[in-house]
Amino acid sequence: MRIILFIFSVLFAMQASAQRKFHFDIDYQYSLGLYEHNKFTSWSRKDFSMSGHTIHLAGRYDITPKFSVGLGTGIDVPLNPDGGWMLPVYATVRYKPLVSARGFYTFADLGCGFIPKTEEYDYNVFKGGIANLGAGYTWYMSKNFGLNFKVGYGLMFYKGVAQFFLDDNWLSDFTMIEWEEKFYSFRHSVIFSMGLTF
Repeated sequence: MRIILFIFSVLFAMQASAQRKFHFDIDYQYSLGLYEHNKFTSWSRKDFSMSGHTIHLAGRYDITPKFSVGLGTGIDVPLNPDGGWMLPVYATVRYKPLVSARGFYTFADLGCGFIPKTEEYDYNVFKGGIANLGAGYTWYMSKNFGLNFKVGYGLMFYKGVAQFFLDDNWLSDFTMIEWEEKFYSFRHSVIFSMGLTF
């Protein structure tokens, strides 16, 4: 957490000296899950909704009029039968193919989720990563402020723990866990996002 605060402190300082080239993005993202799989099983939308909700905060710097890079963080909540959430730190890249069409851009995000240090392992906090790819449009209401809209493909992968029991009566309070096996689940989604850019 201290590293994240340090990064954004540096980004704020950069903004003071490069107001026109530095930007902040605050986005809400809805994920329409299509398919999820791991080494044990797989699911589709007919099994459960696989929706997800995300809040992201990112800082970007314009390297050229067409190309910008940045760092972001937030909270991802991929709804599934077990529940849970992820704290990602990610790199983001934007490319504007047409300078004349200032609002249109393509984007890519790539990052990993980390788990806060606690005394016990929290099964509701996912360790894994995110990868997003798509296109967006920013409707500028002033020179440096606008409404942002994105659509694209989203991949989330997170670590789970499968528990294997000595008998089939796994709901019993007296059932003993024979062993646990860690695995990764991969969820493929269509993502829709809206937010603010300034």
